[in-house]
Amino acid sequence: VTLWAAVLLGDAAFNFSVWMVFQRQSPSGSAVARWRRLFVFQSALAGLAWALGPTMLISQAPGILIANFVAMQFCVCAVVIISMAAQRTAMVVYVVAVMAPVAVAAWLDEDGQKHLVAGALMFGMAALILVGISSNQATRRELKIVEQRARADESRHLGEQIAHLDRQRSMGQMANTLAHELNQPLAAILL
Repeated sequence: VTLWAAVLLGDAAFNFSVWMVFQRQSPSGSAVARWRRLFVFQSALAGLAWALGPTMLISQAPGILIANFVAMQFCVCAVVIISMAAQRTAMVVYVVAVMAPVAVAAWLDEDGQKHLVAGALMFGMAALILVGISSNQATRRELKIVEQRARADESRHLGEQIAHLDRQRSMGQMANTLAHELNQPLAAILL
């Protein structure tokens, strides 16, 4: 358990340091693709860190502890699905990294009850991935709607600016014409 806690803390420190570097660099363009690949790698490491303890202890654990492990794995994955909905690949990699090692360890155990646990974990992993993909699609739809609204607002704002500039130009032309019409007779009178 101490090793597992150390791995989780080390992973958290690594993730935090990567996040700090990302914040400082504020990447754009092609650099974003490299950061996304790093994020997928980071997700795999984080998932494996969460899976380490239950995977190591599954063969020694009594039934109630296994139930706690399974519940913890599902809770961790549910939080990740919500927080990583926009990054589908990283989210799926994380869920597989958290659930698969524990399911394999349970399946390889001789105990028939642990085979049921393995089946539940695999079924749950598939369900979580489907929910995550659905969440990803919903998030992408929402982002698309927000982008469309932003473009429409920007378009409307630009239209208002163009109309305002057009009114100013028209007033300038009218003032110019009026000045010309007043200056002609005044100039004639003065002459």
